[in-house]
Formats: sequence, C-alpha cells, structure tokens
Amino acid sequence: EIHSNNDVLSLLTILSEAFEYSELPVRHNEDKLNEQLNDEVPFPIKTYFFEDPHLKTKLLLQCHFFHLPLPISDYYTDTKSVLDQAIRILQAMIDVSAENGWLF
Repeated sequence: EIHSNNDVLSLLTILSEAFEYSELPVRHNEDKLNEQLNDEVPFPIKTYFFEDPHLKTKLLLQCHFFHLPLPISDYYTDTKSVLDQAIRILQAMIDVSAENGWLF
C-alpha cells in the first residue's frame, strides 16, 4: 500500500506486485535462474518460491535499475515487457501520491 513514508524498496515491491505482472512467463528451469539472480541483486527477496512472476518482475526491475547482466536472452524480452507496463503502473502510483498531497 502506498503511504507518504514509503522507501524505495517498498515502492519497488508495490510496483512488482501489480496485477499486470501476474502473467509474466516463468519458463521451465527459470526458478533456478531467479534464485541465482536473487543472490546478485541489491534487494534480495526472502523466499523459497522462485517461480512467482511477481518475484521475477522485482528481480528484472532491479537488474535494469542497477545495470546487472541477465542470464538468458528471454530475460531481456521479459524486461522490455515489464518496463512497457511499468509506465502505466507508475503513473497510477504518482496519481495516488499527488491526490494525497505526498508530492513535494
């Protein structure tokens, strides 16, 4: 949930948990790649379920933000899909913040 005191990590979590990412493909054996990526990102996720599309979204966003390499070419395509959808989601998050007077 968006509040006036969200930090970057909580906003990243809110973004990656959006419904739009429910259908992001997690292909065969990508759970292992997600687990490896989780060890490399600045904000690792504490979980044992690496087949979650929202978790993959959060990992891909972190890799994009911090210029980390992706393990396979499919992840670059998935990142493009995540970023294309992020624009609308981020705009909605900004609208909620503005409506509540949290932008300054």
